[in-house]
Amino acid sequence: MSLQFRDEEFQRAWKELDEPQLDGGWELFTETMGVQIHRLYDKETGLYEYKVFGALGGCTPELCADVYMDLMYRKHWDGYVKVDHIPQLLKPQYVYIRERRDVDVDGRKIWVILARSSAETACAEKKGVLRVKDYKQSVAMESDGASGTKGD
Repeated sequence: MSLQFRDEEFQRAWKELDEPQLDGGWELFTETMGVQIHRLYDKETGLYEYKVFGALGGCTPELCADVYMDLMYRKHWDGYVKVDHIPQLLKPQYVYIRERRDVDVDGRKIWVILARSSAETACAEKKGVLRVKDYKQSVAMESDGASGTKGD
């Protein structure tokens, strides 16, 4: 299996656990239950990019990473995967690549998952379905020191 992401991309993701990069127009969108959501408006597309920082109690980062990578299981817990209630013309199609690395940073175990849109696919575009071509995501998680997960 060839690696799809550079070491620097993984490093950039896990570094935000300690130093969130919120310069350049990021604004606090909402905060609840120890989770902060920041957003950045893109004037060119009219869309927002989001960053989420917080903790998830009662779930280890390893389990979170395992569940996150299991696309078959995701259909059971993520209601957005089942989009039958959305009119056909609004259904988005995501074709992307993902890679997970479990890294050791000065004795800290950090789980990092990166994903981005991929133009290289055997999946043909479907008429009336919007192919998302600029998808990107990074997730970095580590233990919160108890039985939960700290992540961004």
